[in-house]
Amino acid sequence: MHWSVFLALLAFGLAESSNECPSQCACLDAYVDCGRRGFLEAPEMPSWMETLELSGNRLGENAAKLIGNATELRELKLNKNRLRRIPHFTGLTHLTALSVSHNRIEVLEVEALEKLPKLQHLDISRNLLTVLPKNIFPPNCRIRSLNLNYNVIEKIHGHALDNLRHLTEIKMNGNKLTSIEYETFANLASLRRLQMADNQLETIPGLTFRNQAHLRHLRLRNNRIHTLNDGAFHGCVNLETLELDGNGISVISKGWLFNLTSLTQLSLSGNRISDIKFDAWEFVGHLENLELSGNRLIGLTMNTLGGLSDLKTLGLRDNKLSSIEEGAFEATPKLTSLDLSGNEISWTIEDMNEPFGSLTHLWNLRLASNRIKSVSENAFLGLTQLRSLDLNHNNITTIHDRALVPLMQLNELVLNTTSLFCDCNLQWLRIWISEHPNVLSGNTICNFPLWLRLKRLEELQPTNFTCSDSPKPQILQQPHSLMAHMGSNITFECRATSTAILPMEFQWKKDNVELSMNIYRRDETMENQIGEHENATIATSRLFLFNVSHEHMGRYQCVVSNSYGVTYSARSRITVGILPVFRKVPSNVTVATGATVRLDCAASGEPKPQMAWQKDGGNDFPAARERRMHVMPTDDAFFIINAKTSDQGVYTCTAENDAGIVKVNATLTVLEPPSFVKPMENKEVKLGTASVLECLASGSPKPQLEWTKDGAAILSTERHFFAAEGQLLIIVGTQLTDAGSYECEIRNELGVTTGGARLTVQVPSGKGLAAASVNDIVGIVVITIVLCAVGTSIVWVAIIYKAKRAIPEASCGPAEEPSATEELEDAPKLVVNIHVNQLHRMLDEPDSSPLNSSSTFQ
Repeated sequence: MHWSVFLALLAFGLAESSNECPSQCACLDAYVDCGRRGFLEAPEMPSWMETLELSGNRLGENAAKLIGNATELRELKLNKNRLRRIPHFTGLTHLTALSVSHNRIEVLEVEALEKLPKLQHLDISRNLLTVLPKNIFPPNCRIRSLNLNYNVIEKIHGHALDNLRHLTEIKMNGNKLTSIEYETFANLASLRRLQMADNQLETIPGLTFRNQAHLRHLRLRNNRIHTLNDGAFHGCVNLETLELDGNGISVISKGWLFNLTSLTQLSLSGNRISDIKFDAWEFVGHLENLELSGNRLIGLTMNTLGGLSDLKTLGLRDNKLSSIEEGAFEATPKLTSLDLSGNEISWTIEDMNEPFGSLTHLWNLRLASNRIKSVSENAFLGLTQLRSLDLNHNNITTIHDRALVPLMQLNELVLNTTSLFCDCNLQWLRIWISEHPNVLSGNTICNFPLWLRLKRLEELQPTNFTCSDSPKPQILQQPHSLMAHMGSNITFECRATSTAILPMEFQWKKDNVELSMNIYRRDETMENQIGEHENATIATSRLFLFNVSHEHMGRYQCVVSNSYGVTYSARSRITVGILPVFRKVPSNVTVATGATVRLDCAASGEPKPQMAWQKDGGNDFPAARERRMHVMPTDDAFFIINAKTSDQGVYTCTAENDAGIVKVNATLTVLEPPSFVKPMENKEVKLGTASVLECLASGSPKPQLEWTKDGAAILSTERHFFAAEGQLLIIVGTQLTDAGSYECEIRNELGVTTGGARLTVQVPSGKGLAAASVNDIVGIVVITIVLCAVGTSIVWVAIIYKAKRAIPEASCGPAEEPSATEELEDAPKLVVNIHVNQLHRMLDEPDSSPLNSSSTFQ
């Protein structure tokens, strides 16, 4: 054989042997497993391999040389070796996955990553990285998954991750991060999963994740987060799962949940949450799973879960829940699983009416470890779809015979108790167990009566269940509802009896919340002949409330228990009466006629005061009769429209409740410019007779009147005098000199008005002149009195009108001269004779009469 051919064959054989699976390793197709072999130096590797396992060896800096030019290599695992840095590989142009966890790598070198242009998955967990500096990843880096778990990273530079534009998942659990810089995740637009659990973060600032529109899962468990600023997760519009368990969060508010409109799972267990704001869930209405176990919630109200209409799973295990308000679950009708274990809501099952009535889709209900002693008839109403009910670790003594009737789909009942009260009232449960085999799990053991103690319920026959004197507490005296004044002291009293020697325990509740304060005292005595029982124990508990205030208002209940059961009293209400106190008081008001008057008055008190108004001490309101008065209870205002002088007076605002009554006054003054009730009239009288000139004025304030004749002031004389406060000018024995022009000026602070009339004196012919003067004097005196009364009393009007109708028209003619006595007795006739025409006008023209103006100046 020719030497050249031999050498060629030898070279071919050597090449073929170099591509064989190393003898120290195991190979399967393109997978080469050289892990856990203790290599300090790896054997020569075949070029055809695609996956190489070198974990669990002792490889160091020479690892890059050992691998050689494995151009087809896709995945390389160097976990649990002795690497202090990522090797600078050559030729691994197709490598997509590199795992170097559990080594001693302290820094990332951009040069090493540049040699792996197609790297998509990098696992560098459990090394010694402390800092991620700026630009640690090369430009155009294709890494999609980065695992940095359990290093000792304390700081990530704000721009350290900028070049990871293809990154979809990053894990940074178990490091020592205390804060997140503002720009840390700003350029990771493709990120879908982010894990930062088990760090030392304390605060999540607003806009930390502002550009994470594609983020679906965010894990921040087991940090020290106590502050979530408003908008902490703003920008995560597609976030579906948020894990915040094991932090120090104390409040749930809509501020830090802002914009999480796609969130379906929220986990907050193991925090310090004691407060859920009433509008907390405004932005997370699509939430389906909510985990709140291990927090400090003490009660559920109707607002606690408001807005979670899509919620299906709710975990409230191991809180401090002692009260659940009626209707608390109405906002979550789609719930299928509810865990309330490890709380103190015994009363919910023992005394509450239909607490879960709205949960018609519930499948699983966990009520373990809640100190439940009895199950009431209405405890499970509405739970028609319930499959599993857990009552484990409750020392239940009795279950109402209709308690399980609504649970038509129940196939698992967990019940562990050694305190069953196995009398005739529990016979039904023994029968139910027989009719529902394989449903009940746990131990059900009797504690009473004595001859059945420690017997398992399943071992008994229905005839074993008999009734005798019940040792369960019975309430003899219920606490009564009370009305207390602010600052007073009150006492509730609750008396109970039991035939058992064991002591009874009392617990007081306020609005279904147990009172933990040591503010009650219990006295126990032994008495005979209590009902039908002898030697019964009577216990009395008194609840003392001192210096009663608003905080004491509510419904109080006494709960009495012993080892045989628990009894609830009726709920008694305390209302606190507070004397009304004015918040707004009316002010004195002065307006012009025609204006709108507003009087404000409002008061606070307990109970809410009833508000009322009075005018001048009574209930006669001219504005009300004329439908010009409006009371606005929602605006604390009292209105009078188109004010008139008849409206003026003293208005009293009254506030009254059970605690008392208070009043406040305000004066309404209605100003009216001076005016004439009717125009002044010209008069024509006979010489020697009496003359009466009228100046009937109205106005508010009361107008001042001034008379003049021919421009000169008129002074009172023996023949000239004024009546009706100046409204009447009376001239006795009219002389020719009295004729002339008379003016009356009326004036108040709103203006001046002047009226005029002309007096004409006729010289009569014939006799009777002297007699007329005597009659006129008497008549004038009477008419003055009458006319003064006309402005104030309708009675006088009626008298005058009647006299007018009774006297025939002929009586107006001349008459025989009467005696002095007859003159006085016939005074009304003189009035009619002298002024009958005037009265006609006053009665026939009521609109111009002073009688129809309540503001007539009198």
